[in-house]
Amino acid sequence: MPTHRDLKVWQRSHDLAARIHDVTRGNPAATAPDLVSQIRRSAQSIPANIAEGRGLRTNPQFRRHLDIALGSAAETDAHLSVCLDRDLLSAKLVLDLRDELSTIQRMLVALKGSLPQR
Repeated sequence: MPTHRDLKVWQRSHDLAARIHDVTRGNPAATAPDLVSQIRRSAQSIPANIAEGRGLRTNPQFRRHLDIALGSAAETDAHLSVCLDRDLLSAKLVLDLRDELSTIQRMLVALKGSLPQR
């Protein structure tokens, strides 16, 4: 039986969370530990909610968790704005992360729309 690991959106969001963890590991991002913690947690929440929703095995619960994952993606984007404003991450890196985040958001919306209503 397929699991969350088989979903491309989970794979991409998992990779994004790992990448955000890596890019916030060094200076100057390390000078803002609260922000680093927040962006890491919001990024990690995206694949975690996909996995949890998939594991619950009902479409209404899965849709609800996809909505939560979308909320976490929006939160991650907001944290990226603060990182950019505070010169913690380069503009090029933030743009690249946002591009991937936008793709993940579109995939989440498409996946949610593909689920039967009942």
